[in-house]
Amino acid sequence: MDVTNATNRQWTRTNSSPFKGNTCFDFILGKTKGDSTSTSAQELMLWLEWEGGQLPIGWDNGPAAKIDSLFGTSWKVYEGVNTGNGMTVNQHSMLPDTQFSGSFAGDLKDWFEALVRLGRFSDATYVNIGNAG
Repeated sequence: MDVTNATNRQWTRTNSSPFKGNTCFDFILGKTKGDSTSTSAQELMLWLEWEGGQLPIGWDNGPAAKIDSLFGTSWKVYEGVNTGNGMTVNQHSMLPDTQFSGSFAGDLKDWFEALVRLGRFSDATYVNIGNAG
């Protein structure tokens, strides 16, 4: 994986009505460069903050893995199959034990390397699509 450079993100929620959702980085990964639609594509969501009962795919099964110390908190990895986005992909969601409230600063490469160490991805995996929101 060739993902470098630190990222700084800040966000605010301006409405006061009830909200169910999350703030996250969302990636489609694959063994082949440019593959974002085949059945071998995988989705990785790096949750920073969530509310209103929003839960990741795989929540009911409990965490599949844990990362003890990254960006000042521990992380739980939830895994499941996402069929609701028009294609079937294996999804991995990382949720921090302590949510980031309105800001995050760090190098996303550290997340990917932690997942490589856990055996979830190889270091030859391509990041084919990346989003934040």
